[in-house]
Amino acid sequence: MPRSDWRSPAAHAYVSDLDPSGLAWEFLRRNPEYRRQYRAVSEESQSNDQAEAFACRWGMRFCVAPDIPANKAALIWLPRINPASVLIAPAPGAFAGARRVDPSSAAYERAADDGRHLLIDDGRSRIPVVLLAGSTRKTPAAALVPLDDDFAVRLEAALRLWQCLNGLGGTESKRLTPQRRERLTFTLRALDARLANERYRAIAQGLFGEAQVPSAAHWKTHDLRARTIRLVRSGLDLMRSGYIRLLSGRHRRR
Repeated sequence: MPRSDWRSPAAHAYVSDLDPSGLAWEFLRRNPEYRRQYRAVSEESQSNDQAEAFACRWGMRFCVAPDIPANKAALIWLPRINPASVLIAPAPGAFAGARRVDPSSAAYERAADDGRHLLIDDGRSRIPVVLLAGSTRKTPAAALVPLDDDFAVRLEAALRLWQCLNGLGGTESKRLTPQRRERLTFTLRALDARLANERYRAIAQGLFGEAQVPSAAHWKTHDLRARTIRLVRSGLDLMRSGYIRLLSGRHRRR
């Protein structure tokens, strides 16, 4: 498990600035099965195809070491599950004035059989971009926006990229409210505590302060107990598979 002092808000301060991609990774990288499989792939010197198959099994395009926190990791999820990804195709011939996406300006670039994957810094976060077949730095670009359940989020991501390419600065995403960010940070700390085999009462004391937690005699019927249990259960759900719903914005309070 990532080393973390779950009692310390300062140890999780960076989490409050993460986008859904980073938050999803923070939960996934704590998954014991992901960590075990990553070690196996790394130690056995698997082929690129096997490594990519492992990454895809968890919803990622490329492997990422679980000890790297989200604020230091190059995170590229499968575009089909991450609606913040912008798919770029060559613009039709009549749109010769369309903006171009130059990979040389990307903060991160990696080629794969489905295109070139970029992370473009818009001043607020990194926009994942996929240059599909036929797209080059000299090609007028068009955003391909699938008409799926995440259309609105994909359209917002395309707009952020357009603003970035035009030097207009990034628009802050509305996908995470401050209240939801705070709850997800508490959820992550509760998960860390549970993975460290802490009991619910100790978790509540660490999260809310000892003064707020009743004596052992009144603990079982106190609302903080129910709240702590919900946080832990939500954290376990996000760690196992719920991080994918978090990516799409469909995660709801449990």
